[in-house]
Amino acid sequence: MAVAFVLCAAVGDVRANTPPIPFGADPLLDTGSYALGSYTVNVIFIEDAVNTWSPGDLTGRTAELANAASWWQSQTSALHPTAQLSMSLNFLNAGQPVAVDSVGGGLGDPGSELFVNQVMADLGYLDPDPFNNVAQFNHDQRTLNQTHWSFTQFIKPTTGGAYSYLNGPFSVGFENDLAWTYTHEWAHQFGAIDEFNSFTDDTGGYLNFPNGNAHFLPDGVTVNPALNTDSLMHTFGSTSVNPFTHGQIGTADTDGDTIPDILDTLPLILPTLVQASPTDGAFSFDGALSVDPLESLGLAITINTISDAKFRLDGQPWESLPALDGVFDGYTEDLAFGLSDLPAGEHTLDLRVTNSVGNTADWSHTFVSTLIPLIGDLNADGFVGVEDLGLVLARWNQPATPGDLLLGDPSGDGFVGIEDINLVLGNWNAGTPPGPPPGIAANIPEPGAACTLIVLGLLWPRTGRRR
Repeated sequence: MAVAFVLCAAVGDVRANTPPIPFGADPLLDTGSYALGSYTVNVIFIEDAVNTWSPGDLTGRTAELANAASWWQSQTSALHPTAQLSMSLNFLNAGQPVAVDSVGGGLGDPGSELFVNQVMADLGYLDPDPFNNVAQFNHDQRTLNQTHWSFTQFIKPTTGGAYSYLNGPFSVGFENDLAWTYTHEWAHQFGAIDEFNSFTDDTGGYLNFPNGNAHFLPDGVTVNPALNTDSLMHTFGSTSVNPFTHGQIGTADTDGDTIPDILDTLPLILPTLVQASPTDGAFSFDGALSVDPLESLGLAITINTISDAKFRLDGQPWESLPALDGVFDGYTEDLAFGLSDLPAGEHTLDLRVTNSVGNTADWSHTFVSTLIPLIGDLNADGFVGVEDLGLVLARWNQPATPGDLLLGDPSGDGFVGIEDINLVLGNWNAGTPPGPPPGIAANIPEPGAACTLIVLGLLWPRTGRRR
């Protein structure tokens, strides 16, 4: 059997350690869908002529931000390695404050966010809508830093109540914020909603997960009898993440297999052209491999990639299919390969594809070969020649598994002898030569009677007495 591979690289030629925008994500609308994968957190300190930062305050904020990022990463450490959250703090202007006309007040105060477009304009983002500007900035930063997601953390040198927009594009903090504040606000960036002033029929996050630990029942008056106030999204200082918040930020793992529900899907095998040529004993496959996102609320976004592809024929051990660029690591992969010189009979080809969280999908196809074997072609290279003769001579006068061509028994009688060599010599030069090295004749002259006698004289056992 011969195998020929023609593989196409992953779309975008993306490497596993340099993730692109997640599969199915909109560049501006989906810059932070859940708390899985890699994030670039753009930190921008702002100040005006009146409200400024001291070096000590900047150092303190930087430490609190680092603690918050470290805490969030620890929350996914038990998940599958390719699903775990990683957060990289990206300090704009090397961590030094950016000057604006006015830092503004707290959320709801007139002019509280006028600084946003001023900062963005200095960076070259000129859309009238500040949300569009920051979203585009986030997308550019995740592309530059090769992370799945990105959001921006503005910090003012005044006191106030921090706030954040769900799933981005930014959060606003103040000089008195502790690490817990960033921890809580970044949960909003991942899709979690508050519990202290919410209702149990509210839903949030990519999975539209219920807010079962909300303070109030749907009537807005009755306190939730199942309320647990020890919750990150309910009570200041709490670092307890309940199942409802896990569901909203995408880290819920219902079956406990370390693969979050959002990523616990199977890859797809999508054949486009499957052909068999029975008389040639050949089979070919053309198609694609793809990740399969979990759909929710009209979205179908995943950070899973294709990580491996294998095949096997007739239940034999699995063999790897090579990727054109050396590694399977894209959201989609084109795949084409062929098998040839399959012996006559029914054959079953199995494909197995694995995604980055280790989930597999199988595909099988059964076909028939009616290939008539070339008599004397012991090594199945399509030509009867010296190599086939060598297989017989190497096992001359020895027992062999009946019919084992590679053991030199084409006659199938379980013994390598005159019948086997006659089958080779009787079809000498039949078939197509497998391509000789340069300067070597394609065909070996058919051995004459003298040559045959010499061979037999050397190898056929003598029973008479030597004179």
